[in-house]
Amino acid sequence: MRESPEFTRYAAERSPRLYRTAYLLCRNSAQAEDLLQITLVKAWRAWRRIEGDPDACVYRILVNAHVSSTRKLWRREVPTDSPPELPGEDELRHLDTRAALLDSLGRLPKVQRAVIVLRFFEERTTPPPT
Repeated sequence: MRESPEFTRYAAERSPRLYRTAYLLCRNSAQAEDLLQITLVKAWRAWRRIEGDPDACVYRILVNAHVSSTRKLWRREVPTDSPPELPGEDELRHLDTRAALLDSLGRLPKVQRAVIVLRFFEERTTPPPT
């Protein structure tokens, strides 16, 4: 495939927000980085077919990749009481209620968590009724 200056510009401008959304979805910086990479690769492959504002398509790719990856990971990983490593710094550290917010997000089912993150953190609107 050929390089697309539009995609390169889009990825450079939107990666910080996409990373934040990915972090809010999976609540782990390493997984968020992986999810961002997967999203950008899939978006790059589909870039020629995307018309108009690419945000809706890219966020859909992000959410679908998150849901898909967590299904696969669940079969391979065994949950433990203590994390194997300390999480890195996150962008929400300045909030006093960060831990409560992330805990509440973590207790939601994945699809509901995606709706909350996209609606309130990314300020996405709901699609019109069909």
